[in-house]
Amino acid sequence: MYNQYVMIFKFKKFFSKMARYAVLHREEVKNDRDALNRFLHLGYATKVHKKGQVFYELTEKSLELLESYRKSLLEEVRMRALLSPWSKVYAALLGDLRFLNSAHPEVKEFLFLSDWQLQRHVVPSQLELSKYRYYEIRGLLEKTKVA
Repeated sequence: MYNQYVMIFKFKKFFSKMARYAVLHREEVKNDRDALNRFLHLGYATKVHKKGQVFYELTEKSLELLESYRKSLLEEVRMRALLSPWSKVYAALLGDLRFLNSAHPEVKEFLFLSDWQLQRHVVPSQLELSKYRYYEIRGLLEKTKVA
């Protein structure tokens, strides 16, 4: 029974890292091999090669998991907002994101699919955009020529 709780904890930890951009570099998952292998086996993640590097991406099959995780993040923000009503961070996460200070240290843990749209349901295009942003930040996108 104890081992089952340990595995669930490892899965949650791994998934919280994956949910930030829906992509992780091989080096970022080297300590989470059990969870990664389970996600690969279940079809929630896939292995991708880009410019000689190995990445792991969430698939559309993981949308239900992402939706569940989004809801748990939203509930966490709501609880923290109630406990810290003076906090502008939580007010912005629940309200108008234009006022969100993305450099604030508490905000990083609520990054979800490359942004902070916790109020909206997860859709496949959001998953693809998140992957695009991940590769764009790291300069791994193919340059396209405009005709």
